[in-house]
Amino acid sequence: MSILINPRNEQEEKVVLDFLDSLAVEYSTEVDEDWGDIPDIVVFDVKESIKQIENGEGIDHHTVRETYKKWL
Repeated sequence: MSILINPRNEQEEKVVLDFLDSLAVEYSTEVDEDWGDIPDIVVFDVKESIKQIENGEGIDHHTVRETYKKWL
C-alpha cells in the first residue's frame, strides 16, 4: 500500500513521522516520480490537477468524473 501525505508545515510533518515511528512501520520519505506504464494523457491530467490543488484551485466532482471517463 502507498499513501502520499502532503503536510502543510514542518510541525505537521514531524507529527506524522513521529506517529509512523511509534507504530514501527516501514516508510519512505522519498517520492517515486516513475509514472511507469501510465498513458501520457493520464500523467498530464494528474500533473495539471496537482498544480491546480497547489494553487488552491478546486474542481468539482462532475469534472473529476468526466475526466475519469476519458481515461477508460
